[in-house]
Amino acid sequence: MGHRALVAYERPDGTYNLHYTHWGGCNLRLKHQLSEGMPFGEKYEGSREIYEELETASSTYVPEKHRHKQTEVRLEPTAVGISIQDALANYLDFHMHEAFYIVTREFRVTAFRTFWLGFHTEAASVEESPSRGNGVICTIRWYDGDPVGDGLLRAGLRAQRR
Repeated sequence: MGHRALVAYERPDGTYNLHYTHWGGCNLRLKHQLSEGMPFGEKYEGSREIYEELETASSTYVPEKHRHKQTEVRLEPTAVGISIQDALANYLDFHMHEAFYIVTREFRVTAFRTFWLGFHTEAASVEESPSRGNGVICTIRWYDGDPVGDGLLRAGLRAQRR
């Protein structure tokens, strides 16, 4: 299954590179794992080099020697040079992705929980709705490094849908 998430890294021009992570949505753990020294969440010798190259990249190309290395966040971007609005409307699948992260150039990480608004599974009078561009992202409060009220927030939305 996995706990899928997308990570948007800010570029010098104000746009973002979008990367996929298969387990990054679990307990919003990337909030504390992503750093300047470990931009993709794990120590990998070439990760900082790749991160710097991607800051000005015009394609999702990653050199062969770095492809398919096991890091928390995939080194190969899903998209480069896009806006947050574009990421939310066209790349974030609210039904599949549990979390969305925005990482500033200073490596301030903001974690968002994602919620799909596909009410057709709950109500017979609602027609099927797409899972991309049809959802909500919510910021999470943190206390001593732990998300506060995250489970309550998720349960509350599930109950409201029913």
